[in-house]
Amino acid sequence: MGAKVKHVIEAFDLDPGRKLVGKYEVVSRLGSGWEGEVYKIVEVRTGYVEGELLSEFLAMLPGRRLSPFEGVHLLYALARGIEQIHLQNEYHGDLHAENVIVSRYGLTFDVKLLDLYQWHGPRSENKQQDILDLIRIFYDSLGGQRLYRRQPEAVRYICSGLKRSLILGKFRTMSQLREHLETMEW
Repeated sequence: MGAKVKHVIEAFDLDPGRKLVGKYEVVSRLGSGWEGEVYKIVEVRTGYVEGELLSEFLAMLPGRRLSPFEGVHLLYALARGIEQIHLQNEYHGDLHAENVIVSRYGLTFDVKLLDLYQWHGPRSENKQQDILDLIRIFYDSLGGQRLYRRQPEAVRYICSGLKRSLILGKFRTMSQLREHLETMEW
């Protein structure tokens, strides 16, 4: 009796232009990690794909960063979207600039989240980590540590030096963060 042979997929290595199930076309590989690979895919029939990775968007800006005003608008768009995920008792679990696609429209940003990661069922710690990760994206999109001391007080209040206890003391839920952004004074 022969031993069972396990086939392990090391990588998909999908080339741009490759069609998947006749409906989708690979545009490009966005990245990979220990849990898999992420590709930009377009639906062939509609051709729909909009925006670019936040990291690429920032790299094209003067100074490779957003102004504080723009950053708050980005944070608000992200907080609104993630709030809806949290209200469904889910969480993202892997928020960073490589998992956010943005399109800019006037004062607002249209955002799409990639690579939702659910390892352990939704717990308050997972949702709190989403809050911390989202504020880290905000902090980095404004220039990070290099420019933090020059940011307006309203921005420093949100970022709280990236100190977990300070941030979560202010924003226990994504809804609290969203509400703060809607009523904050500059």
